[in-house]
Order: sequence, then structure tokens, then C-alpha cells
Amino acid sequence: MLEISSSSASTYRGCPMKYKWHYIDGYIPFHKSHQITLGSLVHTCFEMFYSKFSNADIIDYIRKQMDEEISKCSPSEAEDAVLAKYTALGMWHNFPSSLDNFLEVKPEMEFRVLVIPQVYFVGKIDGLVKDKENRLWVREIKTTSLSFSQFERRAKTSPQATGYIWAMRKLGHPVVGVMYDFIKKPLLRKTVTDDMHAFGYRIMADYKARPELYFKRHFTYRNDEELGIYEEDLKKTAKDILNRCKTHEWYRNPDQCWNFNTECTYAKICFQNQPDQLTLDLYYSKEPRMNKGGDTDDAST
Repeated sequence: MLEISSSSASTYRGCPMKYKWHYIDGYIPFHKSHQITLGSLVHTCFEMFYSKFSNADIIDYIRKQMDEEISKCSPSEAEDAVLAKYTALGMWHNFPSSLDNFLEVKPEMEFRVLVIPQVYFVGKIDGLVKDKENRLWVREIKTTSLSFSQFERRAKTSPQATGYIWAMRKLGHPVVGVMYDFIKKPLLRKTVTDDMHAFGYRIMADYKARPELYFKRHFTYRNDEELGIYEEDLKKTAKDILNRCKTHEWYRNPDQCWNFNTECTYAKICFQNQPDQLTLDLYYSKEPRMNKGGDTDDAST
């Protein structure tokens, strides 16, 4: 049985060989960036918020989680982790949060929907909210480096958003779209006079001074025709992945070796017929893949 998610399907469409390294062979890069840590942390804070935790509890959670992360860092990594802590505190302290606009709030929800025989679409949404017009929305929390206008344009065609709406509809939830609470990452740059703590305090102060530049809520809608086209494309992707799992015919897409000035995490082994074992040991962990291609999606953009 094959399970695919929005994330794994996106990886496959970008580069089938990268999909194989990650989802079939189970090679997971050791390095975990602090941007991912920040996104995951903020995601959890919002889940606590929607679950009616107090603001004090959430602030305490941020401090404890990031202090533990910092304690594990090497000296060269510590500054990034410290700045992630200040950023998370600045984001949370100043986000204009309120539950007054909702008639109902539902928690995180995992889903598993049959796409074609032998293939399921799986994932997890941040939750559902019902607005005062009695419309049901998938809620999503995102931290982003994009401008508000860039984020909103991408949201119009986001396959992740469409997939969540499609899956919820298939499971009987009459959602109309996705409600994004999104937060921009810091707009400031470190100066020569800043140490990491001075820079961190400036980041926190900037979130307080200019909330209109950092926080926004955005609703994106999908009609029945758009969902139907998404389903057709998802079925084609599922069939293609399933076929390659059987034939073991994977190809590389060199156009994906660099994205946003970042090298693909599999570049060290991808252009070898048989990856060097020492390289594998140094840079990757090996995880079993019981259901090839399934995972949950990241909290950050």
C-alpha cells in the first residue's frame, strides 16, 4: 500500500530521484535548519492557543523549548537558535490573536483518503474553524519570508491548500477554503554593533512597533471545478509514483539541484550509481519506509 502526501507529491513532481532517496530509500539529512524549528514552534503555539492554553503557558513553552534547543547547539549554531527564540517571542507577543470571530474551533486532524486502488492521500491539517456566517474553513499557520502579496498569489494555486480542501470534502466536512494566519519573518538586518541578544531585542521591538508589516489573515477559496482538476492531477501523480515503485525507474531533474540559492540535500549522493557509504554515514540517517511516500507536511513555507 502506498501513501502520498502533499509534501511527497510535490517532491516527486520536482525530482523523482529526490523522492526515491527520501521516501523509498529512507535517507534523511541530519541537518535541521532553525527556520524549520521556528516554523514548528510557532505552529505548536497556535495549536495551544486554539486549545485555550493561557498566554503565559505559551510564552513559557517557547522559552523552554528554545532554551533546550540552544543547549544542544554547537557554538557556531547557537546564534541562529538564540535569534529564533527572540523571533518566536516577538511573533507570539504581538500577534493580534482572538477567537471572537469564530462560532466553532476544531483541533488538529489527520486524514487518509483513497486516491486510486493501492494509493492513499495522507496528511494533517492544523484544524477547522467556523466563521460567523456559518462557513467552515481549514485553518493553517504559516511563517514566511514572502511579502503579503506574494503569499496571497501563491495561496491561490497552492496544491497543499487545494489538497486539504479536497481531503476534508471527501471526509464529509463541507469546507469552503483555507484560512491562513501568516507571519513574516524578521525584516531587520544585523548591524556591526549588534551582538545576538541586542539584535534579538531589536527583532522583538520591531514586531511590536510595526505589526501591520508582519501579521495578516487571508482566506483562499476553491470551487468545485478546481477541486475536480486537482483530483485528476493527483490521480495521475499517484499512478506514476506507483508505477515507478514497481519498475524502479527513477530519473534526476538537475533543475532542482539548487532552489532559492540552496543546494538540494541529496546532491552529495545523487550523481553516483552507488553512493559512498562514508558519505551516507556522515550526512544521512536511515529510516525504514513502511508506507512509501507518506508523511506529514511542514509547518513553514
